Amino acid sequence: MTDKKYNHDGYNQDGFVNTATGLGVQGVDPSASGYNLRSFPLDEHLLRQMYRYDWLAAKIVGLPAKDAVQKWIDVSDDLEFLDVLDDYEVKASLRKCLTWARLFGGAVLWPVVDDGMDPALPYNPDRVRGLHRIDVLDRWRIIPEIFDQDVPPEYYQYRDIRIHTSRLFVMRGTELTHYDMLAELWYGASVLDSVFESLTQYADVYGSIRKYVSEISVGVLKVPDLTLVPEGSSVWDRMAKRLQNFNLNKSVFKAVAIDAEEEFSFVNRSGQGLAEISDRYRYQICGACGIPEFLLFGKSASGLQSTNEIDMDVYHDLVTDLQSSTLTRPLNRLIEIIAKIEGLEAPAWNWAELRPSDALKDADVREKNARALAAEAQSMGLTEDEARDVAKTADNRGIFEGLGDAADIPDLEPDFEMDPNYGEQDE
Repeated sequence: MTDKKYNHDGYNQDGFVNTATGLGVQGVDPSASGYNLRSFPLDEHLLRQMYRYDWLAAKIVGLPAKDAVQKWIDVSDDLEFLDVLDDYEVKASLRKCLTWARLFGGAVLWPVVDDGMDPALPYNPDRVRGLHRIDVLDRWRIIPEIFDQDVPPEYYQYRDIRIHTSRLFVMRGTELTHYDMLAELWYGASVLDSVFESLTQYADVYGSIRKYVSEISVGVLKVPDLTLVPEGSSVWDRMAKRLQNFNLNKSVFKAVAIDAEEEFSFVNRSGQGLAEISDRYRYQICGACGIPEFLLFGKSASGLQSTNEIDMDVYHDLVTDLQSSTLTRPLNRLIEIIAKIEGLEAPAWNWAELRPSDALKDADVREKNARALAAEAQSMGLTEDEARDVAKTADNRGIFEGLGDAADIPDLEPDFEMDPNYGEQDE
């Protein structure tokens, strides 16, 4: 008699593991959990699929790039030059290149100029006679020539064209260590690499919640003496068949026929706490990508005194860093080229302010407080002069804080009419 041999190649585990009880299973047994990370980057195909079909991944990639150029630039004394930049699609090219750099870890902006020179020669601004187009190439379409591991590449290959690096602007995604940069051909990492685990966990949790909600109401059919029926008997099989037909008829006809001694009802499970669980995983994604929750998920701050101002300041710092570190140099070059081609003087420019000015913030606060005072005065039956006195002395009430000059209080006359006998004591 030969011994049976079992093939365990499909599942290997070093250590004592019981998958039925969860003992030794990571994610189930706390003692088996550790700091486990992926050892490989996301590939091009998966990144394209995520950007195309996953709205959350696309928003993480594209929102900061869009906001970096959304308010565009302030040009001193030459507003018509902005129209000239639009003719060359400068804004759209910068946004596209930054988006692809964040998605794939790298992209290249190539202003294809007419200078009568071989693209393999260094860029010479004095030779520029025209601008054919602005090419945006993701990292998979333009390959660097690496000869020295300690020096960034001097030449890039696009199709059969050899291009000197001075003619290109390389935008990178997440910065990496030196040896990781070499492995990525001097490009960076996709911003989705570091947030991928959080996205996967959120999708799993959201799917579990959706499954739970779909089964939050369960139909129960009470059958007398059901437990006395032997399992596997013909009676048991007929009962199982009846339950299948029962469930089908209930779904199709919205009505069922049951015996007089049977009882059918729905049992509802509680959904309390599901929203809080989902929120925790949302916070994790926001922390991983640096985008506030109300921008990423459209959820505003909760609480009477809660605002999004601090979150917006942090996000604006992220966008401002993208502008200064990635977009300023190529935009300077493009402005110089276009100005020379059009016979214009290159104007001085700055990135438009992302944050509202302090004056606008103060005006908004004063307007809100003034309206709150008007509503409060109306509910209390105060005259206009009495309301102004309250504004001077009741700053501790909260709604008047930061009101400033009492003259900012809106005219209360249209809102109510004062009783001429108001304030007189009854005899």
